[in-house]
Amino acid sequence: MMLRLALLAAAAASVSATAPGVRASISSHALKYIVDTALPVVQKKFSTISIPNEDSKHGKVKVSISNGVCHLNSLGSGSLSPVPGQGIAGSIQGISVDCSAHIKAKLSIWPHPSCSFDVRGSVNGASAGLVIGVAETGGKPVLSSKSVSVNVGSFKLSFHGGVCGFVAKLINGIASLFFKNKVNHMIEKEVSSVLSQFINNDANAIISAIPLDIPLPVKAPYNIADVDFHLANAPAFATGYMGMDVVGSIVNSKTKAPAPFPAPTIPAWSNASAAHFLQIFLSPYVLESAVWTYQQAGLMEYTVKHTAIPAGFPVQLNTDALALIAPGIKTAFPGDFVDLHITMPQGKKATITASPAGVAASVPLNIEFNAVTASGDKNAFVLGCDFDGAIALKAETNSTTGFPMITGNLSYLKCPLSVVSSNVGAVDPGLADVLLNFVFSGLVTPFVNVLLNVGLPLPTTKGLTFRNFRLINGNGYVMVATDFTYVFPSLALDSNVNGGHSAEQLPYAPLLDGTPVEPAEMTVEEAESDEADASGDASFASGVTLLGVKRAAGHAPMLRGMN
Repeated sequence: MMLRLALLAAAAASVSATAPGVRASISSHALKYIVDTALPVVQKKFSTISIPNEDSKHGKVKVSISNGVCHLNSLGSGSLSPVPGQGIAGSIQGISVDCSAHIKAKLSIWPHPSCSFDVRGSVNGASAGLVIGVAETGGKPVLSSKSVSVNVGSFKLSFHGGVCGFVAKLINGIASLFFKNKVNHMIEKEVSSVLSQFINNDANAIISAIPLDIPLPVKAPYNIADVDFHLANAPAFATGYMGMDVVGSIVNSKTKAPAPFPAPTIPAWSNASAAHFLQIFLSPYVLESAVWTYQQAGLMEYTVKHTAIPAGFPVQLNTDALALIAPGIKTAFPGDFVDLHITMPQGKKATITASPAGVAASVPLNIEFNAVTASGDKNAFVLGCDFDGAIALKAETNSTTGFPMITGNLSYLKCPLSVVSSNVGAVDPGLADVLLNFVFSGLVTPFVNVLLNVGLPLPTTKGLTFRNFRLINGNGYVMVATDFTYVFPSLALDSNVNGGHSAEQLPYAPLLDGTPVEPAEMTVEEAESDEADASGDASFASGVTLLGVKRAAGHAPMLRGMN
């Protein structure tokens, strides 16, 4: 069916080509949300820090410090922000740590007095600074902990237990040095290690679990294409956001061949939507690459049987009626029916444009009028036209799966006809307008809209929920601005978690709530009473059961698939 999946791909909301076809940007607000959400999870990864025992002698006094332990109470709060040309800088403030140790002091001269007591140290204003690198490896973003610096600060000490008045000043000094030198260093090492491991291992495991080759969720034989969400190059950093160029081409899932034309230049950021967590700029290249991919696979075609035209329609698909358009067809094929075969010629390219008014599609087509004869179909003549339509896109959450989707609705505008060739003499294409307007508006467009309503899911992973969608039409692009929430996998993460689940668990293809299926056969009267008349408007798009129904006697059956 011509246009079927090409126009479905207009729903491809989060893609970019090497040029790129889509550009996505994560705002400073999103980074702030991410660090606030991650810190409680990171905090759970801290273990009790055991401080090695220490023995020392100070003049006539022997001092032993043992059973030293530290516990992290809180990581406080943090922030992340893009640093132009470098990466992401972060800070954590208000780190709270409690430590304790047992101290024993003994005088080495007779009568060898000794005492022992517990010392507790706490700090509530420790801080950490970090720099995160974001590179591209294998088309995926990869994080690295470039540097982590920790400043524990000064401990507030308190002593509990025995009275050591004879060495009180000495013990206080020794304990202060112990916390300042050894304990501080071990806390700094632990905080630095845990933060680095979380960035290098856990965060990358979550990112790696997000599938970036996503099949278009359609039925065979059209389930041959993937949307390539891989990065085209390394992320870039600017004031207020991190930008990512994504391949964003809709390609054959086996050959991965890209469309042989470049994507136009599109923006990376809109200050007007800076408050949103994520901005996605969609280029017309996404849809154009889909059309090209299906054209190369021989799937940009659509057959209209003569039985698809309602009996009461003024122009029927038979040689008697079509003699008004091509007088010679009645002589060449007397009394025969005629089927239409609509194709997108090889070498032709669809043109998709985006403006503040919306998305417009223009697809070159050939319409073959083929007489159905006893010896097989015979071509009578071929008309050509550019199918012009408007596509209204919408960003939403799928009500069945809960996944973020870009859906669309096609409105047929026009298809000015011209003669490409004829085997029956003169052809007046203007007289075919009524017939083909019905074919395009009453049959093709509603069926395409059933597919567009399926939409295309954005890359996601378990725990990630998009919200507050906003779709904006711009000059040369469509932008989706959105926020999100994320729930980290429970308890500690490790390298086997994969972000909470595997890619195979994501219900990308097929999405059963919207994929056209073969309905039970019914009469046209039953179908019309349940859904809508075949010549209905866009509301027909919801009537999936009309696609494939068999008409009762005296009525032509509705469209059945692609051929």
